[in-house]
Amino acid sequence: MQEKENIFHSFNRRVIVNLDPRSPEAESYRAIRTNILSSNLTNPPKVLMLTSAHPEEGKSLTSTNLAIVMSEIGKKTLLVDCDLRRPNIHAILGLDKSHGLSEVLYGEEEWDKVLKRVGIENLHVITSGAIPHNPSEIIGSDKMKLFLEELKQVFDIIILDVPCILAVTDSIILSLLADCIFMVVMAEKTPREAVLRSMSMLADVKSNINGIIFNKVNMRRSHYYYYYYYGSRKRRDK
Repeated sequence: MQEKENIFHSFNRRVIVNLDPRSPEAESYRAIRTNILSSNLTNPPKVLMLTSAHPEEGKSLTSTNLAIVMSEIGKKTLLVDCDLRRPNIHAILGLDKSHGLSEVLYGEEEWDKVLKRVGIENLHVITSGAIPHNPSEIIGSDKMKLFLEELKQVFDIIILDVPCILAVTDSIILSLLADCIFMVVMAEKTPREAVLRSMSMLADVKSNINGIIFNKVNMRRSHYYYYYYYGSRKRRDK
């Protein structure tokens, strides 16, 4: 028990599903999990991509909490920090970001050698690695496609934490490799126009947002901290 407490102490205090697993916030993540897994019972989504319109909307924290609740039910889960410009997963989980995705894509490391553990059963993490000089190019490389194909043979759920859509092209590139795409929207902060523009950019490459997660809803005005709407627009065939 002491070892577990020490591990969690290194987590960002907003990793709510571990620090306060019975809270309404934690239960909302489990509701998101249920909706995702029940969306297609015969062929459940395996590669989930989380993004946002702008930075600092809670995307990485949401990715982390969702990965943890997936691992809770025995799903072999991998959280990958695909933000090779402003990575944050390592900071949230108290990890060293070195030896991660960028080294794999450059061919310097095998992916199974850069897996990191955080003391949670069934949960593995691949951090960003060193910040490369050409993020879009290596994200869009054949190496990235092969990397994900290999991971799909090993893991039940792969969660990609990617850059915000309106800033760089990386998210648009990765959307073509994901089974489901979710946008994190900060309540009363993210402009409606930014969300619509992000959806339009994804639609242009025939990748649609499957779900929206509203973050930091005013609890005085709502019964829920996180609101999840799934299936508003069916994802088009690639």
